[in-house]
Amino acid sequence: MNNLSSASKHSMVVRIISALVMLFVGGPCLLFGGWYYMAAIIVVTLLSIYEFVSAPNKGRFNIFIYLVVYVCTLSFVFWYFIASDEMRTSVVNNVFIVDHLTLSPFALIIYFLFLFGTTLFSKQFTMADACYLFSMGVFIGLTMLCILFVRYLPNSKQYYGSEGLASCGLASYLIIASTMNDIGAYFVGVTFGKHKMAPRISPHKTWEGFFGGFVISFIFSFLFAFLMAHFGFPILPGTLDFSSGLNIGWTVMISLIAPIAGDFGDLVFSSIKRYFGIKDYGTILPGHGGILDRIDGLSFVVLTATLIIVIIQNGWAFLA
Repeated sequence: MNNLSSASKHSMVVRIISALVMLFVGGPCLLFGGWYYMAAIIVVTLLSIYEFVSAPNKGRFNIFIYLVVYVCTLSFVFWYFIASDEMRTSVVNNVFIVDHLTLSPFALIIYFLFLFGTTLFSKQFTMADACYLFSMGVFIGLTMLCILFVRYLPNSKQYYGSEGLASCGLASYLIIASTMNDIGAYFVGVTFGKHKMAPRISPHKTWEGFFGGFVISFIFSFLFAFLMAHFGFPILPGTLDFSSGLNIGWTVMISLIAPIAGDFGDLVFSSIKRYFGIKDYGTILPGHGGILDRIDGLSFVVLTATLIIVIIQNGWAFLA
């Protein structure tokens, strides 16, 4: 067992306090859904965009580049809600249902042409800048859309059919999987960590922390799904519940894959930070860093779970 320094103990306390504040603020938004959840995602999206465009060097790009990045990334997230009269009417009436994923091809084309076209006329804006901003804009846009998907999908008629506390089960399940992986990896790693996992990318990650987070994440996420189903509120009726062996199998699979996806996401974002020579994406969350430092693992967990759910719902027909 490692001896904890006073700095490590202080860091733990700060992280716990920040986590409790996030739970106090974000918990009700998640539970009640509707405009509460939508407002939270709008704020998180705006902060995420600010952090990833600031990573290369705050104020480095032309104001028009910042404007296009913000507008296009936001359109990737919310195009679903403004693309039809029916959806706009539903949103006005506080009815949010996301039962499929779609990005605006128009925004994608504009975003691509603007960024890569700018490299032809600006010596300061390089091809590496265009590739980074394009990939991060699309990634953040798709991630936030999937975060909306896992919260608003259960509102569709084939599941619960309306907004309510029961419909927050799927999103809560994935957040628990990601959060418990982070908590388990951190505390097990700090306490017992000896063998470095990826010292070039993330010096503090250890294999002991990885396995600790994996086990704790699986136990808590699977137990949550089981208890929700036991009390009559499966996280996704007919798909991720305990009504059949196949459904149990899907739940087990996601619970096993989630912590691995979370660690992969954490390493990817750490690699980006190392490339730009920054420790954190921001300072808005004491002990955690920025918004992207907090949702790096969650983003990959949600993306992976969304992919699996879409395959379960549609089979390989989603490729057609």
